[in-house]
Amino acid sequence: MKRIVGSATSMVRLGWLFARAGALSLYQNWALALFSVAAASGIWFVVQDVENPRKEDTVPYDQSISIDIVNRPDGVIVDDLPQVKVKVEAREADLPNLRAADFRATVDVKGLRPDQPEPRPVRVESQRDGVKVLAVDPPTVDVKLIKAAEKEVRVEVRQTGDLPVGYRLAEEPVVDPAFVTVSGRPDLVDGVERVQLDVNLSGVRSETFDFEGQLVARSAGGNPQTVDFSQPRAKATFKIAQVFTQRTLPVLPVVSGSPAPGYRVTAVTWDPPTATVTGPKAVIDSLPNSITTEAVAVSGAKTDVTATKPIERPQNVSVDRASVVVKVKIEPIDCGSQVAGPCSSTLAVVAPTFEGYPAGLVLQRGETYAVQVRVAGTFAQLALLKLTDVKATVSLVGGTAGTGTFPVRVTLPPGLQLESADATLTVTLVPVLP
Repeated sequence: MKRIVGSATSMVRLGWLFARAGALSLYQNWALALFSVAAASGIWFVVQDVENPRKEDTVPYDQSISIDIVNRPDGVIVDDLPQVKVKVEAREADLPNLRAADFRATVDVKGLRPDQPEPRPVRVESQRDGVKVLAVDPPTVDVKLIKAAEKEVRVEVRQTGDLPVGYRLAEEPVVDPAFVTVSGRPDLVDGVERVQLDVNLSGVRSETFDFEGQLVARSAGGNPQTVDFSQPRAKATFKIAQVFTQRTLPVLPVVSGSPAPGYRVTAVTWDPPTATVTGPKAVIDSLPNSITTEAVAVSGAKTDVTATKPIERPQNVSVDRASVVVKVKIEPIDCGSQVAGPCSSTLAVVAPTFEGYPAGLVLQRGETYAVQVRVAGTFAQLALLKLTDVKATVSLVGGTAGTGTFPVRVTLPPGLQLESADATLTVTLVPVLP
């Protein structure tokens, strides 16, 4: 038992010796680390003093420092004060970079009576680390307090940019606040003719436009006046109306007549395919979904017909082009030796008829509709085919007011085959006028 206790005691003593040795080593290492840091810092400061020494000079080189007033009583202002410079001690490399914003100059006017000038010391504090202020030039300034004047002025909007073409102000803008009080030196307050909020409306197309900005006091000649405002910012709300607008519409050429017997229309092309119309918004919004040209006559034609046709201009609008070039391709009906058999198809552009009008709705006036139908048949059938023989019917059942798409049903004379046709037609329905 004694042997076991003795062994345990020996183990404890051995552990204590190890702990003491570790603590001593840690202490010695920390001491070495702290010594290294101190030595490095000392070397750095020595290098700095050699390569970038501290010097004295008057700064800023190209500016002066404005003076702020502290403890100013209500109802008074301070007459114009001079600006100051300061003599500082700083690193040589920092001196050229010092600016007025790196310092704060203040004058305390506590206890100073209005209209009794008195010299007061100027206190300047550096806002930059490592820059020490040694002296102020000038060290004192004459301070004069003046009783402030004030008056109430209506806030106006000064428009600095024009609205886009086709837009105008629907009403006078609403300004909040409508009036402000300006205060300051009597001569400057007397010279304030108006208080304005400058607003640039260039490019503004919103129906309602809000703008918030800084107020500016101006003299009768338009020069800004340095005064204080009871509220320095204002908000203006504008109501803007669109007077003129533009719309790009497809151009739909009109072809009249039938080619010579034995010939057919195989294609109709036109250039340009669209036109841009400009006019009052209400008129432009009421226009149909396309505009048409004067008819291109192909009666008795045996060759292609190309014509420049004027665009049918809607009333009270302008169109960016006066005409389009329409080309009607006409080819002979060639069935070879199979005169009685199937033959090539022909293209027919027909005006549709409408049925199933919804109660209280009609087609919008002024719209022109056409359906393209390609018909196949024998030589004899196509040679005798007239445009009036091809029927296109559009059912308006289920339609509602506005623009919608409706199915097209094509009817041909007996023996002819429908090769292709417009499956739907887009039309505009409007309420019946009383």
